[in-house]
Amino acid sequence: IAQSVGTMAIDMETCELYTLARLKHVEALTLLTVSDSLLTGEQVPPAQRQSTFDAMVDLALLTLFS
Repeated sequence: IAQSVGTMAIDMETCELYTLARLKHVEALTLLTVSDSLLTGEQVPPAQRQSTFDAMVDLALLTLFS
């Protein structure tokens, strides 16, 4: 179904986070990485996924506290 409507990415938790933030009148932010392709079936190997995740978190924290 996702491919038939042109979906390029799926994230199940972000919608819920923003919904709750709006209901509670607080700010929310998500930082997402892409690990699998719906179009090609490609998947990022777990070790590479972990190392890029660590780099993403480092960048996010550096940005947040700069």
